[in-house]
Amino acid sequence: MRKHGKCVGRLPYAHANSGERYYLRMLLYKVCGAQCYEDIRTFNGVIYPTFKQACSVRGLLDDDNEWHEALSEVSTWASSIKLRNMFATMLMFSEITKPVTLWEQHWRDMVDDLQYRVRREFRDNNVHLNDEDLREWALQEIECILNRNGKTLGDFPPTP
Repeated sequence: MRKHGKCVGRLPYAHANSGERYYLRMLLYKVCGAQCYEDIRTFNGVIYPTFKQACSVRGLLDDDNEWHEALSEVSTWASSIKLRNMFATMLMFSEITKPVTLWEQHWRDMVDDLQYRVRREFRDNNVHLNDEDLREWALQEIECILNRNGKTLGDFPPTP
């Protein structure tokens, strides 16, 4: 980094998939006079826990409409397994602003097969999983997909 006076001369490149480093770089272009990381994450007197959230409240990130539409469309013809894979792929390779909101709106489409799998495994058609169990199981399945690709849900905060 080259310094001349009191301004930053050059910032190293950060790919959009590099997580918080990318959002920090984005904020450094917008926030003037910051003295520490908390100053950079502060907007309208509120200190946000992550750089990504600070970018979001400043309106620096696009909304997730395209991802909602994609999951809604695919849910009409794809299996739950395909949807979980798609969600994991979106997390890894796309810029999702609010992954929790995306999950909350589409998790039911991602669990259709799980109830059937439990009933088949126990050979009992009366077994019923509640919503919380279905959500947890689906998240574990997504975590496994991410793990196979060297990632975890914790790499995409905030995630469910």
